[in-house]
Amino acid sequence: AARPRKACCSAARPPSSITREGEGLGLTLAWGLTGVKAQGSSFEHEQTYLNLVATREIAASWTAHANLGWVRSESADANSTTWNLAIEKSLREGLDVVGEVYGDDRSKPWVGTGLRWSASDRLSLNASVAVQNDTPRLRLWTVGFKYAF
Repeated sequence: AARPRKACCSAARPPSSITREGEGLGLTLAWGLTGVKAQGSSFEHEQTYLNLVATREIAASWTAHANLGWVRSESADANSTTWNLAIEKSLREGLDVVGEVYGDDRSKPWVGTGLRWSASDRLSLNASVAVQNDTPRLRLWTVGFKYAF
């Protein structure tokens, strides 16, 4: 049987800096909405999410991140607690590599890595791969961009 094709989009509010003292801990609150479009139907609201993000430079060109959040899935009629621990290394100006572990309270965690290239102050490109150690073993490949306006 043919799988129904879906399109997805998201609208996220740029993170709001809550507090940051010099080189200390930075806290940010980020939120957003996502939508899906099944073939032959209109876009529908799918998810609402809210994340508290803590960031701290731990050494020259190394940054650690920790996230704790909430997501509401309309299609699953469920709320989940989400989390993330990541470490980021600046390879050179505008090029970063990230390693992370993330998940939610409903499934096994994911382990991933990715690259981000800042083409300009407003445009960045990224790619990542992640694996979930479950049966069956799931893999997630992403390619994306961010344009700030």
